[in-house]
Amino acid sequence: MRRADRQRGFGLLEAIVALTLMSSVGLALFAWANSTRLSLLRVQDASERQEATLNAVEFMKLVNPMLEPTGSTSLGRVRLNWTSEAVTPSTEGMGFPSGASLYALAVYKVTVTLDRDEQAGWHRFDFKHMGYRRIREPIDFMPR
Repeated sequence: MRRADRQRGFGLLEAIVALTLMSSVGLALFAWANSTRLSLLRVQDASERQEATLNAVEFMKLVNPMLEPTGSTSLGRVRLNWTSEAVTPSTEGMGFPSGASLYALAVYKVTVTLDRDEQAGWHRFDFKHMGYRRIREPIDFMPR
């Protein structure tokens, strides 16, 4: 009868082993869930940077760096700041089919900094952009 009494229920050693196994599995699941959450946050941040960059590039297509070498504007939650410096000297363009152009042209290196909410310098990129300035009036060939 003593053997039958011993085999009923959990002993202390079995309970400790079961708790150790359960805590190991729980710790592994917690680490997996945390790494998944961190990966999701990185992907979300990269996606927001890409969207903000595309919006900034589209906006900067409208900016003439020769006339506006620096500036700032708001694009929703993102603040766009830009500075530009001439890479080439300003030169007169060529008219078509020949002759002098109405514009002076130069290539500019534009540096764009995006600030999001309270994060100054959240994203930064450079690109080259053509700047132009009207230097003469067109000739009126049709008198009025």
